[in-house]
Amino acid sequence: MVRSIGKKNRNLVKRLTIEELNKACFKAHPSISLGREVERRVIDRLPVEMWDTWEGADNEIRTLIHDTLLYSPYTPEGVHY
Repeated sequence: MVRSIGKKNRNLVKRLTIEELNKACFKAHPSISLGREVERRVIDRLPVEMWDTWEGADNEIRTLIHDTLLYSPYTPEGVHY
């Protein structure tokens, strides 16, 4: 049994997170809810099949989004997740 969403899917989540972060930063003033908005948009864009890879996929995806936002040089200061 697979215990990961896979390298291809991990890279997809990271790429989509950076794309959505860039869109959100240029469209609106950064706010406390920016991280949650980016998370929601990324999750909406992910294929449904990704959630069925294993029982911990939801946690892995959300953790990967948060980690990408936390360590991204594009994340505005003061944004909390």
